[in-house]
Amino acid sequence: MKRAFLFVALPFFVLAACKKNNTSSAATGISATINGKKVIFNGITRIDTSGGNLYISCSVDSLTFGSPLITLFVQGTRPLKTGLYPNLSLAPRASFQSDLSYATYQGYTSQQYQSYDDSVTVSFVNNSSASGTFSGRALYSDVDPGDAGRHEDRILTITDGKFNVRW
Repeated sequence: MKRAFLFVALPFFVLAACKKNNTSSAATGISATINGKKVIFNGITRIDTSGGNLYISCSVDSLTFGSPLITLFVQGTRPLKTGLYPNLSLAPRASFQSDLSYATYQGYTSQQYQSYDDSVTVSFVNNSSASGTFSGRALYSDVDPGDAGRHEDRILTITDGKFNVRW
């Protein structure tokens, strides 16, 4: 009887001893209002918690090959804790920071809006999930190499951002 129990239970002990992967493609919930338009990101998702940081990247849907894509990155406290994480440009002496970016792709053309003056608030975190809010602006700077005088900056305003992710 003991042998049968050990034979059946052994695979469960082996699986329980395996190290958990910090990268996940689990279901996620991310939404934001971008330039006045509500957007839900529920497509291709990447979550990485290695090094005590939190990296979340999610597209609008799986059919658009990752476009548009929003990315949140929170770093600086190990382990990750609840609290406000401002963009480094807003708090240059802070030992922690956030980075919010947004990208669109059409064929071989991309527009990548980089972190400008955003902040991320982590309201809940444990060893398998995190949730919070984010807002700010992301900057796209377009320089035409054929026309040294042409330079165009565009700013996206991101409000009412919410995330709830599991890994």
